[in-house]
Amino acid sequence: MMRIGGHGYEISTYRCHAGPEDRPFEEAHGAPTLAVVRAGRFSYHGARGKAQLQPGSILLGNAGACYCCSHEDSRGDVCSVLRFDPELFAEASIDSRGFDRPALPPLGHLVPHLARLASGMTDAPIQLLEAVLKECGTARDRPTLPHSHERAALRRSIERIECDFGEPLSLDDLAASAGMSRFHFLRCFRRVYATTPYRYLQARRLAHAAERLRATREGIAAIAFDCGFGDLSTFNARFRSAFGQSPGHWRAKA
Repeated sequence: MMRIGGHGYEISTYRCHAGPEDRPFEEAHGAPTLAVVRAGRFSYHGARGKAQLQPGSILLGNAGACYCCSHEDSRGDVCSVLRFDPELFAEASIDSRGFDRPALPPLGHLVPHLARLASGMTDAPIQLLEAVLKECGTARDRPTLPHSHERAALRRSIERIECDFGEPLSLDDLAASAGMSRFHFLRCFRRVYATTPYRYLQARRLAHAAERLRATREGIAAIAFDCGFGDLSTFNARFRSAFGQSPGHWRAKA
């Protein structure tokens, strides 16, 4: 399992090789869980009922709930499993009992969230959780337009981004700068700035990188790392997506 520190969730890839001849056995969810089915199909039996899952389905697991899975007519499956800290889940849901159903079928309006999750965006798990809870009718209501003190708090998070954009800032870090819970911060930020904190941070990193490419002769890799990108290939791909050309071509035309 890969632990994503400071975000309130864990992500792992689970590969099952069971088939029709294998007997299902009982397990228990250790935390509020979303399991996005990437490949294969299987049956899920839990306290909230039974569901047939296939690619695009999302298994919904409540902390402590027992379940078992079976493969009546197929072999194996692959899932992206997200386990959330109970405190983070409580921030997002109005129902302390957890999910009220065993799974969601493939739904078109959730596809963008699943694509962001697959691309590795750091705020994608939390946005997916919010979208799933909204589909279940248990998401906390979106706030009205933030009050003046909330706007001032958001500006503190913007100042944090401008000062520390080269650091590995997490949603926890930015929410703490604003003195808000993670979900309240995320919702207020979107209402005021019409984007997510992650996308805003990436945009500022790219802007700073573009300016340094134009104004200096520093190496492209050094600029990428100093501006908060973990590897050169990610930087190159995102720069090309935003500017329509590679960092080297941008510098040559500056």
